Amino acid sequence: MTKDKELIEFISTFEMYRKEESGIKPNTVRIVDFNKEQKIKKATHIKIRKGYTKEFFIRKITDKTKWDVQWIISWNPNEKALTSSNKEIKDLKDNLKVTREQRDCQIELLDNEIGELKHQLQTQEKYWENEDRIKHLNLTNKNKEMM
Repeated sequence: MTKDKELIEFISTFEMYRKEESGIKPNTVRIVDFNKEQKIKKATHIKIRKGYTKEFFIRKITDKTKWDVQWIISWNPNEKALTSSNKEIKDLKDNLKVTREQRDCQIELLDNEIGELKHQLQTQEKYWENEDRIKHLNLTNKNKEMM
């Protein structure tokens, strides 16, 4: 999701998914831990996955209600959902893939640059060591000449 949209994700049974995705049941009821509760509070959109399959839908959250220990998260069933079969989702995935490839390329370039800088530093350190040896030898020779 973009910076102004926060996504919370849940997995539903096949039966519940069918009802939630179709709009017959435009909400989900969940008991969650503290971390998931914080995510719910920030969430603007909900993603429901059909079991552990790749099939899902995303809808804008219209209401979040905490009742006792349960959270009820609702959405407008008349609003078009983004689904795993939507072209928009496929385009987002393609863009994400390109972004990851760009990131990996940048990481590789940075790694190469770091390696080159390390090599330059090692070369400079060797130069300084040699320079110090030369100064020491020069001083030693001068001292011998003075004797």
